[in-house]
Order: sequence, then C-alpha cells, then structure tokens
Amino acid sequence: LNLFPLIGQEFVKIELSTPTLPDDDKFKGEFFIYKMSQRFKISDREIGYSLSFMSKEAIVDMNKKLSKTFKGKISETVTQLITSPEGLESSKPANVEETLNATKHVSNFWSPLKNINYLANQAINAKQSPTFLFFENTNGLNFLSLNSLIG
Repeated sequence: LNLFPLIGQEFVKIELSTPTLPDDDKFKGEFFIYKMSQRFKISDREIGYSLSFMSKEAIVDMNKKLSKTFKGKISETVTQLITSPEGLESSKPANVEETLNATKHVSNFWSPLKNINYLANQAINAKQSPTFLFFENTNGLNFLSLNSLIG
C-alpha cells in the first residue's frame, strides 16, 4: 500500500484463461477500482487487501441520465445505446439480435442500462419470443433472446 497508493482513480487490466480452453476464449477486461477493504495478514511481512472494481460501462451508466425520445427498431436503438456517446460509449463488441418490432419511448432521465432493460421487455424476435436479456460475457455485450441462447 505504501509502494502503490490507491486513491480510487486507478484502472486495473485483468486477463483470465482456463487451461482447457483455447487462448481465443480468454477473458480480458479493464476495470475501475472503487474500493479497497478487508485487510488480512498473509505472512509476517505480507498484508493483503480486497479490491472492488467495476467496468467502465458501469461507471458511465451511473453518471449519465438521458432525456431523449427514442424511436425505431428496438435492436437499432439498443445498438445506439451501447456504442454512441449518448449511451454507454462502449468499445466492446456488441452482439444484438435483430428484433421485429419498433417502438417509440421517452427516456425520462433514465440511465442507458435502464433504457436497454426497458427495451428488452418490449422486444420480440423473429420467432415471436419476447424473452430478451442484456448481459456481458467473454464475447462482449449481448442483447439476445432466450431462444437464441437455447437453440
């Protein structure tokens, strides 16, 4: 702690892999440290700390409220909310399943994620399934229906 003082504005890059999976399946991410806690003794001369961190997209979501009308296909609006400067400003790959329906809604100072979750409840895919989820995995940010995940 005295060699690397953490003041709450640092980023940490993490790369995780599983020995049985190929290198293409590595999880890579850059996260913002927001808390250091749980000091514990490792040995007589070593002390460990627990670091809490979150993604850049989570920080943007916490600090951005949108007052805007969105209209058009739901899949296009979600893509816009993920990548645009008015949304999450994410550079991660986005996998957005095509939706059949369009909508028009007003974001009344909602965060980008609240807008995306609202749209997930309204979206319908080609098989008429209204079961969309928004999540992140090793492939990036995903807006997919349960049908596409199962089969």
